[in-house]
Amino acid sequence: MALDSGPVLLVEQDPENANVVKRAFEDLKVTRPLVHFMDGEDALAYLQQPKEKSPWLILLSLGAYETDGITFLETIKSDESLKPIPVILMASSYRQDIILQSFRFGAVGYMIDTNEPSQLTHTIRTIIRYWSLCAWPPDEK
Repeated sequence: MALDSGPVLLVEQDPENANVVKRAFEDLKVTRPLVHFMDGEDALAYLQQPKEKSPWLILLSLGAYETDGITFLETIKSDESLKPIPVILMASSYRQDIILQSFRFGAVGYMIDTNEPSQLTHTIRTIIRYWSLCAWPPDEK
């Protein structure tokens, strides 16, 4: 599975936060599709369906349900076909215990989620640039 194969998957239960992420993608003119799910259960069902292209990256919001997000992360990282998909957790606060647990289960990053559009746009830009550089072969521009 190539990292550059498919869409960015957003798992975010708060519609307002999801819209902020969507606007950041639009502002940055990210050409990858952004596929949004309100919860890990629906996202997992999507991931387990056969499809032409697997997600390139998963942005997983912990929101108010941190244990559900960690359970989702643990579930996909224990599935050999889903394990290679990079997962970046988004949380509204810095909690060292949750950060350490998420990295133990295979997250590749942790960001503080914000409703401040310019700050989120900057963070999304950094994430997209970083993972574009990690993709091999490189994306054609």
